[in-house]
Formats: sequence, structure tokens, C-alpha cells
Amino acid sequence: MPGGGSLFGIIISALCALALVALEAFIPGISLAGIAGAGIFVFSLYLCWTTYGPAWAIALALFFAAGAFFVTKFVVRSIKKGRLSGIFMNEPSAPVKQNIKLAVSVQVGMVGTTKSALRPSGIAEMAGERVHVTADKGFIEQNVEIRVVRIEGARIFVAPA
Repeated sequence: MPGGGSLFGIIISALCALALVALEAFIPGISLAGIAGAGIFVFSLYLCWTTYGPAWAIALALFFAAGAFFVTKFVVRSIKKGRLSGIFMNEPSAPVKQNIKLAVSVQVGMVGTTKSALRPSGIAEMAGERVHVTADKGFIEQNVEIRVVRIEGARIFVAPA
């Protein structure tokens, strides 16, 4: 076997890669976790290919794809049910949904404060009302002063003030 590396080690490295890619879902933007996870997976795929051949490498790739599918399905389902909303919204989802109003009175240039991190959207307080807003570019932390830069339909785009 030319490549070296046991099947157990290859599977463990693929599971670690899957865990790092799953962690990437909780970190805004592209992070070291996602890059490391992809790199570890490519390396384990290379080891599998050189040690056991293309059939095993394809099986490993299918295993990784299935794992990524089920992890993504779990995360999306948990977000919809509110179990992970504290991670994504920095506060429980139920009270937020009850207290948010349509932003009829919000205008371009208004200033407010983010009540949750904007990844890219979240909750802000403007003129005493909690409203859904979207970051114009990138990620905006919680409790940052923001300014409305544009409004498209019902979407309010903000940037740090």
C-alpha cells in the first residue's frame, strides 16, 4: 500500500473535517475552521486514494457529503424551531418575534442600535421600535450604532454609523 495511513485514521480525520465544516456554519464569513476542515478532508481523501484506491476514495467522499447534508439539515431544522436562535440572533427567538413591528416610520439616514449581531440580518432598535434590518456589507456586532443606508421594499439596509 503506497500511501500509508490506516483506514481508521482516514475516517477519524474525515470526521474531524466534518466537525470543522459544521462549526463553520456558526461563524460568520469564511473562517479558519472551514478552511482547516476542507484541507483536512482533501488530505484524508488523498490518503484514501493513494492507499486504498479510487473506489474507497469515492466512498469516503460520499460519506462526507452525506454527513454534511445531515448536519446542515439538523442545523436548519434547529434554527427554524428556535433551538439555535440564541447562537444566530444572540437572544431567544420567541420574544423577538412578538415585539417586532413593520418599519413604516424608518427612513434613510436614521440612526439606531443593533440588538442582535447582523449575520447579515438581525434585529435593531430605531426610534423606540424593534425592526428587522440587514447589514449592507459584512457582519455587524451586537450593540453597535448603525445608520440606514437604503431601503428596498420591506428590507432595511444598515451600516455602522
